[in-house]
Amino acid sequence: MEHLKTIAVSLMLAFPWLTQAQFLDFPTQNATWCYGGYADQGQDLGLFCFSPDTLLELNGKTYAKITYQPHPSASPEDILYRSDNGKFFVIPQDSTDEILIYDFNLEVSDTFYVNWGFWLQDSILLTVQSVEYITTLDGVSRKKMFLENQGYHITWLEGIGNTDWVFVAPAYVSSVSGGYQFVCHAVEDSIIYPDGTSPSLCGLSATNHLSQQDDRAVKIYPNPVKNEFNLEFTGIEARQIAISDVLGNTVFQSNCTQKSQMVEIPDNIKPGFYVLRLVQLDGKMFAKKFLKE
Repeated sequence: MEHLKTIAVSLMLAFPWLTQAQFLDFPTQNATWCYGGYADQGQDLGLFCFSPDTLLELNGKTYAKITYQPHPSASPEDILYRSDNGKFFVIPQDSTDEILIYDFNLEVSDTFYVNWGFWLQDSILLTVQSVEYITTLDGVSRKKMFLENQGYHITWLEGIGNTDWVFVAPAYVSSVSGGYQFVCHAVEDSIIYPDGTSPSLCGLSATNHLSQQDDRAVKIYPNPVKNEFNLEFTGIEARQIAISDVLGNTVFQSNCTQKSQMVEIPDNIKPGFYVLRLVQLDGKMFAKKFLKE
C-alpha cells in the first residue's frame, strides 16, 4: 500500500493536471455572441451581436474588452472580462473591482451568490439544480449547468456563458420587461452553439460552422436528406459515425467499416439541421452538416 501511495504522489508531481479539473476558457478574440432583442411589450428589435475588440493588461492580468448593451434600450457600455480555472470575472465600466459572474467548479446543490443585476443593487442566491455535459458543434465537451431560485431558471454553458442573457451580463436580471433571446455563439466565423432554429441569423453560412470540416474529404448526398443518404469519404480512416443535433446531443451513432456506404436515418429523428461526425482512430474528427426533411 505504501508503495502505491509513493507512485500516486510521484504521478501528481510529474503530471499535476491529473489532479486538477480542466476548464475551457472564454474566447477573447475572433468571437461573437448574438441575441435577438425585444422591447418591454415584446416588440422585435432585431439582432444584437457582441464581440471583443481589444486585449488589455490590468493589475497583472489580461482582459478582453467588449462593448455591449446591458438591455436593448440601454446605452452601450465597455466591460472587461477574463476567465481563470473555471471562473469568469468582469470589470464593469468605470470600475476597477472584479465581479465573479460564473463558477464552473460548482456541482449539484452548491449555491452561487449573484451580487450584480441589471440594477447594480440586485442580488440573489442561486442553487445548482443539475449538471450535464454536451458536445458543441466544434466537437468540444462542455459543462452545462442549470441554476434556479424560486422560479428563476438560469443556464450556464462552459466557455460560452449564460444562454439566457448577454454572456457578460449578470445571471440574474430583475425589473426589466424587455431583454435578449440567445441566438448563437461563433468563433472565427464558425458557429459553435446555435439556439437550434436559425443559425443563419448570425450572418454565417450553414456550411462554415465547423473548423474541422473538409468538403473534399466527406460527401453526403442527397442533402437535404429524407430517410437515408450516401456517405463517401477519402483520406480518412474512420472508425465511428455519429450524428448530433445543433445543440450537441447525439441522436445516432454506429461503427464505420466502409468508405462508401448508405446511412439510414432513424425514424425518431425530427426534421432540422444535424451534424454528421466521422471519428478516426487517432481521435481526429471530420464533420459535415446536413438537413433532415
